[in-house]
Amino acid sequence: MRPIWIWPRLHQRIKDSDKLWVVDAKPIKVMGYVLFHIKFNNLQIVKYNIMTQTINNNLFVEKIERVVEPLCLAEDIELVHSECIGGSGAVVIRIFIDKTGGVTIDDCVNMSRQIGDLIDVYMEDIGPYRLEVSSPGPERPLKKKGDFLKFTGNKVRVETFELIDGRKNFTGILKSFSNDVAGLSIDGKTIEIPHGQIKKARLA
Repeated sequence: MRPIWIWPRLHQRIKDSDKLWVVDAKPIKVMGYVLFHIKFNNLQIVKYNIMTQTINNNLFVEKIERVVEPLCLAEDIELVHSECIGGSGAVVIRIFIDKTGGVTIDDCVNMSRQIGDLIDVYMEDIGPYRLEVSSPGPERPLKKKGDFLKFTGNKVRVETFELIDGRKNFTGILKSFSNDVAGLSIDGKTIEIPHGQIKKARLA
């Protein structure tokens, strides 16, 4: 029998047993700790304390992508985007993947299992977390330079770090991407946005 994982995943595993089956696990935050009350079928209660911690989201995203990228390459899967939500307690890790022809539910399940194992091995200091793996959906994020080339001709939404032409938010047709500059057609006018100035971009 394989080890039983508590949700969200914990560093501790419940050892193999023919008598103990987890039927309920409830996290309760008390004085900076996440206290998990884990209920078994024989009514035993086991408690695990895990200190909550603040995570630098940007550094965390960079690390998660370094860990996940080789797996995606091996599975012929594109790592579209990753994000971390929450600063203390259980962190939500969202991974968006894609492939030629689109990803399936089975792809997401398979990648979720493998990514979870990698996180547990290489990022065990992050504490409790919830992992979500899915397709990017119709409002796919545009992050890499190749994304802008691939989706030229599509309607996009772009948010910039600084004001460009008097504003930071743009919705228009991505007409071009060359020399690291995206050209958006908005109401018959072309707005040029340097890639380094793009804070967020996605299909609209």
